[in-house]
Amino acid sequence: MSTKAKRHIHKYRKINLAFQKVWACALPDCAHHMPKHMEEMVEGKFSLCWQCNEQMVLGPDNMKMDMPICLDCQNGTVKPKVEIVDSEETIKQRLAELMDGKL
Repeated sequence: MSTKAKRHIHKYRKINLAFQKVWACALPDCAHHMPKHMEEMVEGKFSLCWQCNEQMVLGPDNMKMDMPICLDCQNGTVKPKVEIVDSEETIKQRLAELMDGKL
């Protein structure tokens, strides 16, 4: 086994390769792909969701998509990420920006 391989969760998507669609990792530093005859091995593997970028398990439903998304994103139940404001100065600056935009 190569020691150069980088261990990570793949971000699977279907790509056209030699006139057939195969599962491949879309991350820029990864050339991993699953040959067509081994496609059934992708089901049950971890992947990153194309919408929220969270880890998910590939299943029959999301494997029908070219860029699979998790069940939470499919159902619209993903909670928005909350930005933490770290200072009173930042709050004042944002309030000023909001006031300038509305007046």
